[in-house]
Amino acid sequence: TVGIAPRTESFVKELANADVPVDPLAEEKIAFLNSVGRDSMVDFPCYADRYPVEMLQYLRLMQMTPDDTRGKKLKDFDYTRTISAGNEAAALNSVVEAVKRQLSN
Repeated sequence: TVGIAPRTESFVKELANADVPVDPLAEEKIAFLNSVGRDSMVDFPCYADRYPVEMLQYLRLMQMTPDDTRGKKLKDFDYTRTISAGNEAAALNSVVEAVKRQLSN
């Protein structure tokens, strides 16, 4: 499984890694997740040949930037679809980086 959580100031501080920035939308993301009945920390099963579609949708939300929102609220987006090329690349890159971390352990 892989755990994913918004990069709040307190979460980043716990990581003790200066290379991990605080997400300016973290609090809004947590509020959105609460409003749809989801926890802010979610674990997803990952397999050698696939990962759940729900994980990709969650990653699209977690990778949202102020530029992606274009002034819209996070609840106004359909996370089953590509948000932007940059958001999709960031979501997929986060999967690659998570796999690399798992393989190095």
